[in-house]
Amino acid sequence: MWTPDGKTVYYSSNTQGPMHIYAKSADGTGEERAVLGGTDELAVPRSISPDGKYLAYTRQLGTGRRNSVEIWALPLSGDGKPFPIVQNNFNSSRPVVSPDGKWMAYSNTETGREEIYITAFPGGGAKWQVSTNGGSQSQWPKDGRELFFLDPSNNLMAVDVNTTNNTVKLGIPHVLFKLPGVNQYFWYAVNADGKKFVFDIVNSRGASEPLTLVQNWTADLKK
Repeated sequence: MWTPDGKTVYYSSNTQGPMHIYAKSADGTGEERAVLGGTDELAVPRSISPDGKYLAYTRQLGTGRRNSVEIWALPLSGDGKPFPIVQNNFNSSRPVVSPDGKWMAYSNTETGREEIYITAFPGGGAKWQVSTNGGSQSQWPKDGRELFFLDPSNNLMAVDVNTTNNTVKLGIPHVLFKLPGVNQYFWYAVNADGKKFVFDIVNSRGASEPLTLVQNWTADLKK
């Protein structure tokens, strides 16, 4: 995760055992510094608020303790004491802070399948369900008036979002376009105006096209 000023990168690494969060200058100078991580805690940075004050991350405790994935916030200044945003008995993942820094989209499995929700940031509390038939990997355009996500049928979905008066009013999710079913989509990015997308894909067919090796091909030229 880049900070808004582009000077620092936050990332997770398992060099000390479980996944901990580290930070390092984007220009490569200086040493990395440990930011967060207990002895058996898996912490992964996911989103930084536009004002650079908070890092939203996912947190999972190790074996024998609470095993669900939670969403926490880490203040990047002051006392730096992390606190929970979404904490229940279900898996929550991929938090994304809205462009105005007041809301957070995320996915949660409390319905029995992954769905997209919006809650206040960083306080959490009340939530609004965005997707209706499953959803994952939400993304905001710069104006914050829409939310994009992927549905289980490889459709890129969009829904209108109105966040006036400290509440969330949602439109009906609709398909922007369908993605090829032969691929798996792990992550994607949207440009500022919400008109262009870049997808990180892996071809599920696995093997590449076969390569044929012809030996002694010059002998065939003499025939």
